[in-house]
Amino acid sequence: MSWLKRNKNTRRTKTIDPARRMLIRQIIIGVLLVSFIALLGYGVWHLTRIPSLTISEVTASGGVTIEPETVTGMAEEVLNGTYYRLIPKRFVYVYPATALREQVGQIPRIKDVRLKRQGTRLFITYDEYEPFALWCDVTGADCVFIAKDGYSFAAAPQLRGGAFVRYHNRLMPPALGVVGIESAVLDKTHVAIRTMASEFDVRVRTVIVDDRDIIYELGGGGEVRTVQSDAVETMLANLETVLASDEFSHLEPGNFEYIDLRYGNKVFVQEELPEVATSTATTTTVDRPATN
Repeated sequence: MSWLKRNKNTRRTKTIDPARRMLIRQIIIGVLLVSFIALLGYGVWHLTRIPSLTISEVTASGGVTIEPETVTGMAEEVLNGTYYRLIPKRFVYVYPATALREQVGQIPRIKDVRLKRQGTRLFITYDEYEPFALWCDVTGADCVFIAKDGYSFAAAPQLRGGAFVRYHNRLMPPALGVVGIESAVLDKTHVAIRTMASEFDVRVRTVIVDDRDIIYELGGGGEVRTVQSDAVETMLANLETVLASDEFSHLEPGNFEYIDLRYGNKVFVQEELPEVATSTATTTTVDRPATN
């Protein structure tokens, strides 16, 4: 009897061993967890690839010179990827809208990229920067296009002629993706350039700016030097007074070095005299127009 009792106790001890029971429980939990993750991944993989939940078509429109195919091609490159090698970026609920805008926005001249999804179709619309002028280095050879607000959006080829006025900023070299010339300066100089062409038959070739001055380099030679703080109407009235005077009625591009209008009602004129290889500087006083 004692032998049977000892043997029964031994078997009972082995059956309820806590360490072994814990190990078995951990194995079972691990198998269940792995199975759940595998099933979840399998379900997510198939769910996110259901045709009715996947972007199947990308179209683009807008602009003038930018081909829609260029835009859709860049968008397709982004959409062809996956998240964590599991969820396709074409899945309609998580498609990368921000990355798409940034990628398409890298195309030169493009701006205001907009996305709209209808079902499985993705529509991309955009606008295009229009060149207003050139922002060039001091040589005039390295230039970028700037829009009317002064934003530089694309490198410019070597252009001849006067299709675009060239601007040179003494404070910074031309660069892409920045405002090279303030919009207020562009507005003011644009008015001055048009007025000088129509009223005085003078064509401006280059505009030089810094934090104080605006200098107009004229086609054919000569400069008109002004200060930013003066209203454009004041500057033009002073210039008209100088050119209409008997003393300077002979001035035209090529026979003077500069007309300096930066010092109130004091105007300085530097004339070139090629026949004697000398120059003369003349100071005159003009009646400064009243300003509000």
